[in-house]
Amino acid sequence: MQNNIIGIIGPTGSGKTHLAAEIFAKQERAAVYQILAQDAGYLGGADDIIDGDMHKFALQIGAPQFRLIYRVKRAGSYVEKNRYVFPDFDYFVRACFERGNMMMLIDEAHMLCTNHSCPLFLWESIITGRHQALDITYITQRFAMVHRDITANTKEFYFWNIIEPSDLDGIQKRCGEEARDAVMMLRRTEDRRKDGGEIIPGEIFHWSGNGESNVYSTVPAGENANEPTTEALIPATGTGSGNVEKG
Repeated sequence: MQNNIIGIIGPTGSGKTHLAAEIFAKQERAAVYQILAQDAGYLGGADDIIDGDMHKFALQIGAPQFRLIYRVKRAGSYVEKNRYVFPDFDYFVRACFERGNMMMLIDEAHMLCTNHSCPLFLWESIITGRHQALDITYITQRFAMVHRDITANTKEFYFWNIIEPSDLDGIQKRCGEEARDAVMMLRRTEDRRKDGGEIIPGEIFHWSGNGESNVYSTVPAGENANEPTTEALIPATGTGSGNVEKG
């Protein structure tokens, strides 16, 4: 069995959720772990929204087809060692792992792990998810804020313009110097709607572990849009508690 791990990385407002939502909408079986409930990007492709009811979630992923948004029960979260802990996250990951043959999407991944610490069941899913045909897509603002075992096992990256030195260093180590330079030179997305203007589309750098890489605009050439679209570059994928500390 094989699985695919996709990383979607870029600053706030660049269009990450829009791209993730398009990937989500193409799956036969998929579930999103959503921390920020006010983000409506996934709604168009979802069959149901589950607000913190893990029992209901576990039952619904037994169906032959589903696209679910699991919204985090924020009331049960807490801060430990300067990071958020969401007790239901391990249950979400475990349920997806045991179900298998689906895609698990993790929004705001930088709120769930660091470059040195990763929730145990997420780490297990990254390392052994191929045995369950569990595809994983994670969305984060920073490359350097995600655990190194996650980025090391990622097979595809979608990058927006990044200039933070620690992120660029990590990209160079994982993807090479040419990828780092390409990410640094991407045109940034500009949202001018507050001043009565439009969204000025940025560029996305798509890197694949098989040696392929391309730069895309977030809208088709010659078109104007109030929301960025990335439809042309999204492939359909094949299938649809504690911490691991690394020094």
